[in-house]
Amino acid sequence: MNPYPFLRTLAPRGEPESNDSCLTINVAGAPLGLSNLLDLVEHDISIDYRRQVHRLKFRSGEELYVHSDGHGVTVRGSRVDFEADADRSNATVIRDPGAPR
Repeated sequence: MNPYPFLRTLAPRGEPESNDSCLTINVAGAPLGLSNLLDLVEHDISIDYRRQVHRLKFRSGEELYVHSDGHGVTVRGSRVDFEADADRSNATVIRDPGAPR
């Protein structure tokens, strides 16, 4: 029996292909935020290869996959749109990858 019934394995589509965009922050536990929480329409947490993967689905239909380990935080998707805050150098904000700029 699964000790974490609220977590499930990823669907067969899994994470995006390796030729998609990738943002890696080489700081374990680095803060990651959303530019607009209202753009997020779905958030799933699943287990993939013994690690937690957060799937973020945005209003545009685009998805990002986020996982963190002892080495840093990785964000993958068809396009990773992010901004590093100059005032708070340790914070990175991601945006809806399908939203117009």
